[in-house]
Amino acid sequence: MRAGIGGISAALLMNDAGAQTNARLSPEKAAVVEQLRKELGNMLVRCPGDDTPTQADRKQQIEKSLNTVDPILVGKNIVFDVKWLEFIGPGKALSQQQFEAWRDRIDKVYNSYVELMGGTPRYGTKVLIDLQPRGSFVSTSNSAHAHTVRNLICFNKNYFQFQRILSDVAKHNSTDMTMMHELAHIFEANQMWSISREAILEPIMAFAMEHNRDIHYGSGSASQPLSWRPTKGDQHRMNRYNLAVEQYKKGTIKYYASAAGNHSNRDAVDLYLLGLVDKVGWDTYKKTFRSYTDKSFKPNIYTYEGTKDEKISDLPLRIRARDFFDRIEHFSGKPGVLRTLPDRGELLDRFFSPKVIEQNLKPISNNTEIIR
Repeated sequence: MRAGIGGISAALLMNDAGAQTNARLSPEKAAVVEQLRKELGNMLVRCPGDDTPTQADRKQQIEKSLNTVDPILVGKNIVFDVKWLEFIGPGKALSQQQFEAWRDRIDKVYNSYVELMGGTPRYGTKVLIDLQPRGSFVSTSNSAHAHTVRNLICFNKNYFQFQRILSDVAKHNSTDMTMMHELAHIFEANQMWSISREAILEPIMAFAMEHNRDIHYGSGSASQPLSWRPTKGDQHRMNRYNLAVEQYKKGTIKYYASAAGNHSNRDAVDLYLLGLVDKVGWDTYKKTFRSYTDKSFKPNIYTYEGTKDEKISDLPLRIRARDFFDRIEHFSGKPGVLRTLPDRGELLDRFFSPKVIEQNLKPISNNTEIIR
């Protein structure tokens, strides 16, 4: 018989390693939980606003959650912490059916990210979605707001936007932009192709929505006013890009003052990369991501020829970004394609501002060594 919601007093068994396991889980779900347990290991897995006073307490809390997790909280690649049960069931924010459908959609997003990028996240194959009473609205464990490098997404259940997420899931069958965004961060973290924390997430999310008819943002929010339906993928991509151009003209969009930070949610390069899909296609992006591991591209080696006063502190990230765009142009088979969007590459130029970057960052050779 299938276990009902909220039965936290699960029967516990001992596995071969002597650890407690949840007897109510199917073999497939038990394997997911055990893989997550293995990948989390003994690392400090803490969220902003964590309600445990010490690292030992936090580890004990996670162990208890994994040992008693309800089967409905376990997907194929993701596991929700037991604290999510507070919002699931009759009379609560989500019915069991609504939650399980949401969980399955998130798994679809995960699989689409694997298809696009050619591999699983760097730090493991399973993701824990935690819930805490304080801290940032949401963050990943790989962000500056947390203190670990494992696959952990943290939500603050008392932040006002949290209820908006649950409402969109219930009323609009949303997968939710916030969840998709943070999951994309899990894939992006510390990859050789990561040109910054935010400047590539729009196309990653777009791929998932265009390849799954039931994946969309929902009713939208202040930062995401447009609901994305996959049947209008091309139109939506260019709408988002054109919005960036319009905001640039009005002076309301912020560009990277530094390739490492100081961005707005609607970063220009993020939307530039989204619009570029219309010119180069998804296969170009797939080849670009894979080229970092299959060595199918020999990157240019850049040298910076500016004066000491002109040197930029985040130059390595600028070089990495330049390399990423070189790869897109190469795999598209269309020389000059980076400047074929309506703004003729102006948004891209802004990423490399001040102009001293573009003037003094010059290729000196073509080599198999990857600049990091």
